Amino acid sequence: MDRQEFMGFVLRNWLFSSEELLAQWNKEGNKEELDPILSAMNLERKTNRLELFWSLQAIAERAVLEASDDDGKLVQRIQSDWNALFPKWKLDSKHILGYVGFRSPTERNLFLSICDGDLSSYRLLADSPDIFHDLLNRFIISNDARVSQYDAQAEELIEMTLQNKVKNVESLRRTGFAEGSKLVGDFARRYRGIVKKYPPAFHDGLTVILKQIQSELEVDSKLSKLITDLITIKPKESLEPQGKKEQSTTVSANETPTVALEKKGDETSATQLEAIATEVIPTHNATVTQPSDLAVVEQLTIARQALESLAVMAQAATKKTQLQEESSVSVVELQKEIERLHGELAAERGKMKEMREQLVIQLVSDLGGQNSGYLLSQLYELASAENDDQVTLQQGIFVNLFSSLRLHGIEPLRTKQEIGHDFVVNREELGTRYMTDRSISPDEQHIQVRLLRYGWSYQGRVVVQPLVKIL
Repeated sequence: MDRQEFMGFVLRNWLFSSEELLAQWNKEGNKEELDPILSAMNLERKTNRLELFWSLQAIAERAVLEASDDDGKLVQRIQSDWNALFPKWKLDSKHILGYVGFRSPTERNLFLSICDGDLSSYRLLADSPDIFHDLLNRFIISNDARVSQYDAQAEELIEMTLQNKVKNVESLRRTGFAEGSKLVGDFARRYRGIVKKYPPAFHDGLTVILKQIQSELEVDSKLSKLITDLITIKPKESLEPQGKKEQSTTVSANETPTVALEKKGDETSATQLEAIATEVIPTHNATVTQPSDLAVVEQLTIARQALESLAVMAQAATKKTQLQEESSVSVVELQKEIERLHGELAAERGKMKEMREQLVIQLVSDLGGQNSGYLLSQLYELASAENDDQVTLQQGIFVNLFSSLRLHGIEPLRTKQEIGHDFVVNREELGTRYMTDRSISPDEQHIQVRLLRYGWSYQGRVVVQPLVKIL
């Protein structure tokens, strides 16, 4: 396995512990020893693998915000930025968007709506709160080390904003900050180090959204205080070893600084990891800022946020004055408009759900029907058959496949009849419940048939009818 393929393996399984990673490595049939490869690339520790993924995630998110929405150009931008920073760890372009959760335009549009501070668009497009929830937790962790104190408030904020009940620990696991039911402090500290190097693309937009939410809350509520903390507290921790003097240097965006790898016992400093050796994502024709400039950047950021707060307050005051002056608009009319918009939103969500169902139905139809030679039925027969030891492993794989399909509502239409069995069916039932290998003659009322292939259903709805042979 070459470096690009191995990088792909690590990034596909970035959330795995070392034991889970080894199990997956063996499951995929790799012959080489895993530990020596991880050690050679300084990725034997999960913290280092997390930092590797978070670095790519930050680069990709910045590219989504700034680059073209054309998939090819977007992938080229991400690959170019990454390979310029880490020439020894180049990535295969085929799966880059998949690694970081941007497989579809919808996923990118949901992310961009947060970057734009546009919560309304997110509500319209999203069928799940997961993306907003995950970005919120990353925002909380990057700004305050006491994230574990905010579980209840984060859940309350999601429920109030998106009308979804969530468990905060599920988001913390998805984003790599928790193992089991507990937040891992070291993971959170490492992520704050990445944030200092690569300022997240969504922070400004999420700040705007949080301020909008706060304007609708009681001033003394816990949720309002949480938002105040998040938009004012800046990260206090650094991944640089204490006592080490900061150096002021400027590096060309075309150069790739490297750090000699040193270890203290079992701990590897994150600043020594080659994959995150630079300080910020380079933009074209730009310079890279080293740690001595971070204080200036933080001061400018605080000043900018203060100006934004004043602007939001001024805008709110202006709107309040305008509402008072526009006395002709009644509360009843405003309430009707709100109800109308909620109705339109519900209708759009219904349409999106129906479109998703139609896509699944089409998939089942294509795989289970005549176009594919009744492929699903053939695979299901193999999974259900009595096999000797030579095919036990293959059968287990198919059993897992159909168990997974069943969880998504895709199931075979099982009757009393098995494949190859002969039975008699009346003309009406045959015409409505089965596909036949030939047409039925007009004078036939009770027809003897043989079951050839199973039918398939989705969420209880028949998609593919069973195929029978008329005898």
